[in-house]
Amino acid sequence: MAASHIDFESASFRITTWTIEPGDAIEFHVHEHDYVVIPREGSEMHVIREDDSELVATMSPDAPYERSKGSSHRVENRGSERIVFTEIEHLGQPIPAE
Repeated sequence: MAASHIDFESASFRITTWTIEPGDAIEFHVHEHDYVVIPREGSEMHVIREDDSELVATMSPDAPYERSKGSSHRVENRGSERIVFTEIEHLGQPIPAE
């Protein structure tokens, strides 16, 4: 199964690095927060939605993308290269003033 590591977490943001080796997947899940994905390594990620429709996401390091909360899917690496990306979730709280 895919591996994840939380790099940073506060009341405002959570930053997680995900690694999906060839043949592995991130199991079905629902995003509870708006989020940004920053691809680091890999080529294509297969996203299977709740209705079984499929989207192929090209994981290009120069093309981050954002998604809204409520997104639900499973993510598969069907390729021969590992996929690594950083996910930044906005947890809803404003950043406290210093």
